[in-house]
Amino acid sequence: MQPAAEAIYAMESEQYTLGNAYFSIRAMHQKVELLHDNDAMYPYEDDMKAIWNERKEYGYHPAFALAALLDPALNSLMDQVDAEDRVAAEALVVKLAVSQAGTAHILHSSHSCWW
Repeated sequence: MQPAAEAIYAMESEQYTLGNAYFSIRAMHQKVELLHDNDAMYPYEDDMKAIWNERKEYGYHPAFALAALLDPALNSLMDQVDAEDRVAAEALVVKLAVSQAGTAHILHSSHSCWW
């Protein structure tokens, strides 16, 4: 699978980011989906899809899409971020903001104690 080989090679770069990982995962997913869409006869197609879906369940996180959306170097690829992934990334931002808002008063009070 070409996208997997390209992702592994790209990961060796110091410039590889979570945003790049999002697009690598997306390319691999599209390749796996093409196995079925082309109605090609692959002897292990169902097994490969099952393994891919299982790995995606525990290996993917909305932080990948969020990183892709926030990385200025990936601006030209913004339109390729799935709507579902955008929603998940936005939900992650809200979750992080709410968790930080809950500790803001603690941080503020401890900061004022230092003065």
